[in-house]
Amino acid sequence: MAKLQTIREQIDIEEERKRQEFVAFIKSQGGRPTIKTNEIINELCLRIAAGESLMSISRDERMPGLATIYRWIHDDDRFREAYARSRGDQGHSIYSEIQQVETLVESGLMDPNTARVLIDSKRWRAARMNQAYNDKLVIQQEGKVDLSIVWQDDTQPPDEGG
Repeated sequence: MAKLQTIREQIDIEEERKRQEFVAFIKSQGGRPTIKTNEIINELCLRIAAGESLMSISRDERMPGLATIYRWIHDDDRFREAYARSRGDQGHSIYSEIQQVETLVESGLMDPNTARVLIDSKRWRAARMNQAYNDKLVIQQEGKVDLSIVWQDDTQPPDEGG
């Protein structure tokens, strides 16, 4: 038992040493990017459009952290618009994944019930990313609506004064 404890302690020491080396390396490289450059924005938006999650992108040490990305979304109108367009494009990517699942079912490589779950999930996500894939009819009216009440008999509306 004591030998097992010693091995665990050695592993913990080695893991901590590796973590410290990694932190020192990142610091020597200047850390994660926090300044928006066209290259970072383009890569970020392309990866989102291709279907990659923000969580996954932010794990890449070459990309900004999640908190930085969220700060950019909240603080920068141009970045927020580019991000929104990328999310809309992500809906197209997700729809393409649905087509791939259909192909797998047709070829007999995927169980139809498994495919149904995947397709339902992907369809739900695609609909929220891009209105083109939304099942709901969205009716939007702009302009002014005039409303008048016409009494058809001799009755009068109740006196508002009491």
